[in-house]
Amino acid sequence: MTPAADTEAAELTLWRSIRAAVSSLSDDFLRFVAANLAWLAVAGATLLLGRVSFPAHLLSLLLVPATFGLARMAANSVRGRPARLHQFREGPLRRGAVALGLGCVQVVVATLGTLNIIVGVQAPTLPLVLSAIFSGYVLLVVAATISALWPLLMDPARDRVPIRRLIRLSLTVIATRPGRMFGLVLVESLLVAVALQAFVAAVILPGFGVLVAAWVVLTAADRIESGTTGPAG
Repeated sequence: MTPAADTEAAELTLWRSIRAAVSSLSDDFLRFVAANLAWLAVAGATLLLGRVSFPAHLLSLLLVPATFGLARMAANSVRGRPARLHQFREGPLRRGAVALGLGCVQVVVATLGTLNIIVGVQAPTLPLVLSAIFSGYVLLVVAATISALWPLLMDPARDRVPIRRLIRLSLTVIATRPGRMFGLVLVESLLVAVALQAFVAAVILPGFGVLVAAWVVLTAADRIESGTTGPAG
C-alpha cells in the first residue's frame, strides 16, 4: 500500500488501514521507534507512580501531548510525507491550549471510567456493577471520539480548519462509520494489551496504533468532505 496523495486518499476499510499502517511504519521505522520510546517514558512513569500514589494518575495527562506528537507523524505519513521527529515535537504545539485541554478532558473521563470499572469488578455489589457497566459504555464512546478527533487535529491538510469543525467532522465519521470506528477501538485495545505484556512490542505498537487510526479516520473524513470543501477546508 503506497502512501496517500498530499490532499486526498481513497477511503480504506479497517483491514486495509492496518496494511497501510504496516507499510507506513516500515518506511520510517527508526523514527517511529524513537518517538515510541519517548511516548513509553511518559506511559511508564504514569503506570509506575500510579501504583504508589493515586494522584500520580494525573500524569496520564502527559500522554495527550505525547500522542499528539505520534499523531502528527502518522498524519504526515498518510499524506504521503516522510515522518520526521520534528513533527513529534511540533504536534503538541500545533493546535495550542484548546486542543490540549480538550484532549486532557477526554483522557480524564477515560481514566475515571477505567478506574470505576476496576472498582466495580473488585467489589461486585449491584450498584458498583451497574456503575461499571455504564462506565464501560462511556469509555467506549470516549475511546471512539479520541480515535476520530486526534488524527484530524494533527492532519497537516487541515491545519487551517477550526477545531469546532473538526469536532463535528469526527462525530460525523463515528456516526457514519460506527462499525469501523468501534472495530478500530477494539484493535487499539488489543494493541495496548499486547504492549503491556512485552516491552519489544511496546516499542512498536503505540505508533502503529496511531497510524491505523490515522489511515481509518483521515481517509473516511476526506470521503465525507469530498462533496463539499475537500480535506483542506
